[in-house]
Amino acid sequence: MLLEEINSYEAMKEKLIYLYLPTRKQCYTLCHIFESFADVPVRKVLDIGCGHGRHSLELSRRGYDVLGIDVSEEAIEICNGKKEVESNPRLLVCDMRKMAFRERFDAAFSHNSTIGYVLDEHEVAQIFSIIHGFVNNGGVFVFDYFYPMNLVRNGLYKPELTLHLDVDGLHLTKESRHEIDLEKQIHYERSTYTLTDGESSVVFQAKEVLRYYEPDQIRELLGRSRFGVIYIYDRERYCQIGDQTNGFLVIAKK
Repeated sequence: MLLEEINSYEAMKEKLIYLYLPTRKQCYTLCHIFESFADVPVRKVLDIGCGHGRHSLELSRRGYDVLGIDVSEEAIEICNGKKEVESNPRLLVCDMRKMAFRERFDAAFSHNSTIGYVLDEHEVAQIFSIIHGFVNNGGVFVFDYFYPMNLVRNGLYKPELTLHLDVDGLHLTKESRHEIDLEKQIHYERSTYTLTDGESSVVFQAKEVLRYYEPDQIRELLGRSRFGVIYIYDRERYCQIGDQTNGFLVIAKK
């Protein structure tokens, strides 16, 4: 791979980082959830915050009718470039706070802590209400979010972290600084990515600000939005939550 091919932060994520994410495993879990928790056959699926389309493309390949939305035009453009005959989701540039569709879906999902990027819990409740309106009776809404508090309680939270990755002749170094506002329940991450081929290098900066919630808070917000039965699991291990849980997987039924 040539360094010149990585000309943006989004391109770096697509060509390097996303290669190592468990997309197929996550989609297998989504399919299992659709079959096990929904009271209707799931055919039409809404992917909220689809990014580069990892899940939209895979679910489309598995036979689902998928609409993927994302606020990033560049992300949607990248996803459009990966569509195939057997993997052809519909895609739309759209802010999830402004979703307005005529069609309805059997299931909606949002992976990679997308909900956490909305920092105001009242806005989150409004988004949940909007999603509730798009999901058919008996359908499900599935989402996940990062939960750093067990890392803090277990003494594993690191204010600074450096990671290295070698891919196809390129070396990537990620240096990140982390901070938590315990009162506002917000996690901050500022990262510097340095990519080199041994002779030259490029640098990308990124900042993530994520809201996190205790399980009871999420139950209250979903209940306020008229979702019924709610299940919360450990998103990495797909088991009951415990003191080692660093991310939640939430399943809400309409």
